[in-house]
Amino acid sequence: MYSKPIRLLARRPLCSPGFMRKLLAELKVAERFAPQEILYLTPNKRRAHSAEFEIASLYPDAILQTPKCLDLQTLARELVLFRAQKGIVDERDRRFILLKLIHESDDLLFGEEHLGLLSNLYAELKRYHPQEWGKIPDISKQVIFDADTALRLDQAVGLLAQYENYLEEQRLLDHEMFSEEAVGLAPSFSYKFVIVEGYFEPGQAEREMFKALFSAIPEVIIIIPEHKLAAEGERFFLAHNFSQRPTPEPEKPPVPVWNRFPSR
Repeated sequence: MYSKPIRLLARRPLCSPGFMRKLLAELKVAERFAPQEILYLTPNKRRAHSAEFEIASLYPDAILQTPKCLDLQTLARELVLFRAQKGIVDERDRRFILLKLIHESDDLLFGEEHLGLLSNLYAELKRYHPQEWGKIPDISKQVIFDADTALRLDQAVGLLAQYENYLEEQRLLDHEMFSEEAVGLAPSFSYKFVIVEGYFEPGQAEREMFKALFSAIPEVIIIIPEHKLAAEGERFFLAHNFSQRPTPEPEKPPVPVWNRFPSR
């Protein structure tokens, strides 16, 4: 059915649990790719586990290797840990380094009680606004009118920038930077086919990782729910030259059969 490389966006009707397996069977994926050549990505770790069995069931014979099924952050982590030659900073280490930088400064309005807030702010910025932090204080002035709050935000962004400089000087890597670091490592993938399911609101770091994957892996299927909440993700994926598959009609539930037995 598909003689050219597959680059397809498929809309999955709600309440259709067997949709992916039927789609892959229709595309004869098991005839075109070995299990170990398939990469399946989903933000739901439980779904990743069940998808592994679904894909494996497409092969008529027993398989020695299974497809790789996991979430994007775990994929980036594995890739970076395998290839990066840097020390990895987890959240506890991040808080310790931030406290160290606070103690080295005389004019910051933060103390040990603010480490959780600062650490969470760093994680959110890395996931959704990985670049252009310097613009945040200016943008915030449009919505923050309290001078003390604006000053604290300005200092927080400056402190987090110091934190990143410290990591670079010490050849360290925060675990929230896995996706950012993995972008340059994506061309080393040996996968030939990737399935993306459930990413209907990808953050900025996830988008950069997807762009790298789409350039490195020739054949891709995107599965998103047929719902207006997935519109943002759909626009992002369609901007990368994916053809669209018409949404199939949802399957009708089985009609219950009632048998009447004669009463005594």
